[in-house]
Amino acid sequence: MSRTLSSGGGREMLGQEIGNYRIIRELGRGSSGTVYEGLDVELGRRVAMKVLSGPLGRDPHAMKRLLAEARIASSLHSPNIVSITGFGRTRHGYGYVVMEFLDGKSLAQRLSDIETLPDAAERRARRTTLLRLCRQIATSMNAVHEGGIVHRDLKPENLFLVTDPYVIGGERAKILDFGMAKAQEDYARDLRPPFPGLTLFEPTQAGTVMGTPAYMAPEQWRAMPVDGRTDVYALGCILHEIVSGRPPFLANELELLKTQHLLQPPPPLHSLTERIGIDLPCLTTLVRRMLAKFKEDRPWMKEVAESLLQIEQELEQAIGPTQEQRQPQAVGMTTGSAQGVVRSRFLRRIWLHSGQGFRVLMSFFLMCLLVIGVCIGRFYQTRSGAQEERSLVQMR
Repeated sequence: MSRTLSSGGGREMLGQEIGNYRIIRELGRGSSGTVYEGLDVELGRRVAMKVLSGPLGRDPHAMKRLLAEARIASSLHSPNIVSITGFGRTRHGYGYVVMEFLDGKSLAQRLSDIETLPDAAERRARRTTLLRLCRQIATSMNAVHEGGIVHRDLKPENLFLVTDPYVIGGERAKILDFGMAKAQEDYARDLRPPFPGLTLFEPTQAGTVMGTPAYMAPEQWRAMPVDGRTDVYALGCILHEIVSGRPPFLANELELLKTQHLLQPPPPLHSLTERIGIDLPCLTTLVRRMLAKFKEDRPWMKEVAESLLQIEQELEQAIGPTQEQRQPQAVGMTTGSAQGVVRSRFLRRIWLHSGQGFRVLMSFFLMCLLVIGVCIGRFYQTRSGAQEERSLVQMR
C-alpha cells in the first residue's frame, strides 16, 4: 500500500481497505492526492475519500492543512457544504479525509456539457438553470463568511451539483474543497504559501493557465490580506463564465493573466446576456461590481445573494419557472403532501434569506408566545381547580 500511495494511487488501490473503508474506484486525482469512492464496510454506505499521496503524502504541513480542511468543513453546518465524516492516517502514515459521496456533476462538467448541445434554446435554458443555482452558492458562502472563514478557491471544479427534490428547482449546489480556506484573522498574519514547494497553478494543454488563477482576486495575486469579498470576486468570475461561456480573463502566460486581473477591465458586460437571450441590466451591474479591482468596491456576499434572488425573480417573470418549479410533485407524492413540501420550501426560503437579526428576533418572539401559552394554560388549569373545590364545598 505504501508504494501505491506514494505513486499517487491507481488501479492497485482498488479493493484495498483503509480503516473501516474499502476502496471501490478512483474519482479524480490532483497534485497532492487522489479522491476515491469508498464503502463503509460496517454501515454499508458509499463515501468519498481524499487520500494524500506523492511527495506530500506524509508531509506534516500537508497533514496540518488536510486536518484544517476537515475541521473547517465539519464546523459549517449547511446542506450546501459537503459533509466531512472522518479523518485519519493510513498504516503507512498518509493522511485521508472521509466525505459524503455526491452523485452528480461539477459545475465545470455542466458548463462543458452545455457547449456540446446543438440547440441554442436548450443551451440558454441550461445556463439559466445554473444562474439560479448561484443564489444557493452565495447564500451558503455568506454563512461561511459569517463564521469568519474565507474559501479562497471558489471555482467551477469545487462546486458540485446534485439532485435534491426538496429544494426549489430540484437541484442543490454543494461547495467542496476547503483546503485553501482560512480564518480571516489568521490570514493577515500569514501571507506565505500553505507550505514550501507547492505550486497553486496547474498549467493545462498548450501552456494555457487555467483553474485557480482564472478566478483569483487581485489581492490574492498581490499576496495581500483577504476577506469575504475575495470569494465575491471568484463568484463574479463564475457568473461571467456561466453567462458568457468563458471566465473574464484568459491568457497563455501566467504573468499576462496576472496583469489582466490586476489592471484590465473585464469584457463589456452589455453583451453578456446575449447567451441567455434575456436583457438583465441588474445582472450586468452585479457582475461588474463583483469584479471590481479593489475589494472595498465590491459588495459583500449577503448583498450578492439578495441581488441574485431578485435576478431569479426577474428570470421567472421573463421566461417562467423551471420544470421542477412548475411540477413540484414527486413520484408517489399525494397532492396534499406536495402542497406541504411547497409550503415548507416557501417558509424555508423566507428564513434563509432573512438576516441574522431577524432570525434572532423571530426566535425570541416564538419563545415569548410559548411562554404566554404555558402561562395561560396554567391560569385556566388553576381556575378550573378552584371552581371544582368551591363546588365540593357547596355540596358538603
